[in-house]
Amino acid sequence: MQAAEEAAFAQGASAEALMEQAGLGMAQVLRERWPTPGHVVAYLGKGHNAGDALVAARHLASWGWHVSLRDAWPPEESSPLTRQKRAELLGRAPHDLPKDGRSLLLLDGLLGIGATGNLREPLSTLTAEMNARRQEEGAHVIAMDIPTGLDGVTGTPCSGAVEADLTLTVAYAKTGLLADHASANVGTLVLIPLPDIPPTPGHLPAHERVLTRDLLRAWHRRRPVDHFKNRAGHVHLFAGSLGYTGAAAMVAEGALTAGAGLVSLHVNPDIYPILATRCPPEIMVHPLSETLSVSDFQALKGDAFAIGPGGGSALSEVYLDWLTQESRPVVVDADALNLLARHPDRRLAVAHAGPRLFTPHPGELARLFPEEAALPTRAARARAVVDTFPITLLYKGTRSIIAQEQRPLSYNLTGNPGMATGGMGDVLTGVCAGLAAQGYALETTACLGAWLCGRAADLAIAQGETVETLRPSMLLKHLAAAFQDL
Repeated sequence: MQAAEEAAFAQGASAEALMEQAGLGMAQVLRERWPTPGHVVAYLGKGHNAGDALVAARHLASWGWHVSLRDAWPPEESSPLTRQKRAELLGRAPHDLPKDGRSLLLLDGLLGIGATGNLREPLSTLTAEMNARRQEEGAHVIAMDIPTGLDGVTGTPCSGAVEADLTLTVAYAKTGLLADHASANVGTLVLIPLPDIPPTPGHLPAHERVLTRDLLRAWHRRRPVDHFKNRAGHVHLFAGSLGYTGAAAMVAEGALTAGAGLVSLHVNPDIYPILATRCPPEIMVHPLSETLSVSDFQALKGDAFAIGPGGGSALSEVYLDWLTQESRPVVVDADALNLLARHPDRRLAVAHAGPRLFTPHPGELARLFPEEAALPTRAARARAVVDTFPITLLYKGTRSIIAQEQRPLSYNLTGNPGMATGGMGDVLTGVCAGLAAQGYALETTACLGAWLCGRAADLAIAQGETVETLRPSMLLKHLAAAFQDL
């Protein structure tokens, strides 16, 4: 980060310009997530981290938020630029707002990425105060670039480190923010791009990246004016069983909403009447033959497949026979992963047969790849899996990881705790299958699918849902807005 800033300064950028860019980007994210003005308390140290918080607070004040300041040291001890930004903020009259029913945001601008070691007074008192207000008052803690007390390299928090709900990191995602053990302190991670610090190969590790809107916008293809349904792809889905018809419906609607030209849902005869009446009319529901064979799968004309959501015990070994011979792209999820875990000797054959996207959550990965799952970090597990098996892996969880052999490890930053409910993975599988049917490579499919579903969840929260009320079907309603972002 220091090298990137020095390069920007050499090109004529100023520290003030970078601070203004960062503060505005932070404020815009906060206004999107909390559109109704409320109360902001900026916790300020001496350095430019505090300056970022002051710029963000100034913009929020101009949009109707009431701002107050909580200083760790006398303001005159701050850096000159931070004092300047304080004066610019105080030049705006604060707004009087009722206290009831208004969001309370605590901006952590105490320390930046250069700080290491244990917290001393007065910082330890202020971080304890923020953490207490988060628990007792329902305040939302927002870390400016990095939570105070978290090591920017290792991600190890010291005693009393800030527990942020949202971390707005600037220019690059610092390595410590992506550490598995840092999640509780980092919360949701959002990258704030700085136009004056563009990504350069010399500053970024080639083996890791975070998925941003700008990156995915370049990957997302606009449709030509003469597009037609067959060019948009035909996806075949094998999902659902008694008691799990909802999984089949959601995976089919996910594929449809992702833009597949034709969506065929294949289900067992005992649930066919349920799905035939439950699914939207655009989805073609087909009953499977009771004497299903590999030739039945091979006779299907299509561009991509997905198998597993809600499959339960209805998935027989004939599906594995087919997966070891199918050369077209297949998204393998849920009970299909569990079926394969019971036949580990067939994993390589399935992986080598054709393009495969596996979408396990941690429990499924542990069953399917027990040796790799024993490794200490999610990143190490993901790399080990794709180094051994030629698949694309979408390792679901907080900041889902997308991995493919000899490709950078990708971290998805969208999404929120409201996605911790059954059915979210079914929608994701459907979206990925719909994208794969349109011809996207599976790595791109996984990156787009994870980002879009997480973004839809974030938009649902911003528009009034809570992490308790968010349901998978709501993602389908907000996917259109997520696509519009691209």
